[in-house]
Amino acid sequence: MKFIRTVKFAYIAVSALSAVLGLVLIIRPEMGINLLCYLLGSAILLFGIIKIAGYFSKDLFRLAFQFDLALGIFISIAGLLIIIHPYTVAQIAPRIVGALWIADGSLRIQTAFDSKRFGMKNWWLLLILAVLTCLCGTLLLLDPFGGAAALVIMLGVSLVFDGAQNIFTVIYTVKSSAKKNKKIIDIE
Repeated sequence: MKFIRTVKFAYIAVSALSAVLGLVLIIRPEMGINLLCYLLGSAILLFGIIKIAGYFSKDLFRLAFQFDLALGIFISIAGLLIIIHPYTVAQIAPRIVGALWIADGSLRIQTAFDSKRFGMKNWWLLLILAVLTCLCGTLLLLDPFGGAAALVIMLGVSLVFDGAQNIFTVIYTVKSSAKKNKKIIDIE
């Protein structure tokens, strides 16, 4: 139970940092793209490691972390590539993040519907945030606004949405087995 609380806290903290980084990018898009690559690569790597740790938690429903081993490995590798090759990656970083957000948002859509099946009343908020995350990822991939500054702002917006989605998912779906066992009544 202590491990799941630690993972939940770390997941929320990294998601909040992701959202704050997103706000900084929205407010100051002129930040150097190389600095952005180092910060983004580090944040993505840390987030990937936390996703992997989340997969091994004892979440009773296994909703919030059900896809986190594979996605965590993918995200960690992407973060490492961004850190190791910032100049090369600077050209494609927003598109990499866009692909990650589409994948994460798509998986969270499933989590929203699974939450509905478990009777969680705020499942529709998870669905809305997941769809918004997918839309932001799509915009990052398509670059409809053209130009580096617009992409940096769009990246910031997507980081804010993804951070909010992850925080909401963890807060409302992660339940420890100890808490849930108190509510289980043996009918036999």
